[in-house]
Amino acid sequence: MAVAAVGLAVALATAGCLVRSEGGPKEPIVTTGGPVVTSAPPTAPPTAAPTTPPAVAKLAPTGIGPYAVGATLVALKSAKVLADLNESTGCAGWATARGTAPYGDAVTIIFYNGTVNWVEVTSPAISTVEGAKVGLTLAALKGIYGTKATELNDGLGGKAVSVHGATALGLFFRFDATGKVKTIEAGKSETLEFRFTEGEGC
Repeated sequence: MAVAAVGLAVALATAGCLVRSEGGPKEPIVTTGGPVVTSAPPTAPPTAAPTTPPAVAKLAPTGIGPYAVGATLVALKSAKVLADLNESTGCAGWATARGTAPYGDAVTIIFYNGTVNWVEVTSPAISTVEGAKVGLTLAALKGIYGTKATELNDGLGGKAVSVHGATALGLFFRFDATGKVKTIEAGKSETLEFRFTEGEGC
């Protein structure tokens, strides 16, 4: 019997139970293992909010973006907003440059004696404040500006439209052989018109 009792105790101990050795009913005491550690689910990295690129400014008689009529060459060079700067144009006092992003090759800046004289746009990607852009027909342009649009001829078959602003500055539209706008200029109306009608290159 002693051997049997020992065997029963060993069997219960092996099964995870302890047997009280005192008298009375032998109630098994169940032992539990250590605390169960559970790992939290991995946290997804935060998603960056999508960024919206800044809208390209509109062309006005005063210029576009940093390229304002009257802005100095020194200031624009310091701001690093000029590309392909050419200060040796062959015309005394004149210089030209391209715009930088987001304007790029669509914008040409013409300087005279160190300040912006006028700005040219050659891409339909940039429109005027009123919505006119490269590629429009004369009829479409007149539909936008109405009586403000004045037609000009250079005497050689070339056509243009001048739109005067509230000041001496205005917009000047040159047309190609198909009758569509090829270039829009912003600057002093008197200068832009004189260059076209008199064939001034500088």
